[in-house]
Amino acid sequence: MLTFSNDYFTHLAYRGNGDQVPFPVEVDPCGILGDFLKYRYQDGTHTSDNEVHYFERFDDAGDGYYVRINPDKIIPGLLVEIQATFGVVCDQTRINPYEAYQMVLKLRSICVIDRIVELDALNARAPKDISLTRVQCNVGYKVLDEEGEDK
Repeated sequence: MLTFSNDYFTHLAYRGNGDQVPFPVEVDPCGILGDFLKYRYQDGTHTSDNEVHYFERFDDAGDGYYVRINPDKIIPGLLVEIQATFGVVCDQTRINPYEAYQMVLKLRSICVIDRIVELDALNARAPKDISLTRVQCNVGYKVLDEEGEDK
């Protein structure tokens, strides 16, 4: 099993060419991460290199297209496709030379390919035998003819 992640912050010394960007509302709805950068971690920044993009694929008549979605639409059990960057980082603090290099897996985007697992789970939870009693209801207004009698 591979674990992919992405750092929210980058130290200013390692920022590189990444442009500083604000946190999207979907990722930081209460502004906690933004406040952390502003008041607690002034040496850090959130760059375009730290962003993860979220998509869902739709297939209408064989023409697939992608739509941006909120990250809260992605739940365990969905069939997803990810885009990631694999990198090797030298860790100078390791004494053993065989442990000096570490592979870093950086998440770039997640795309929901199919929601069939979610739909199957919802259908399985739905009650199978629903008995409905048919109720007939007459809706309308009482109409009187010219002599004042019901029609």
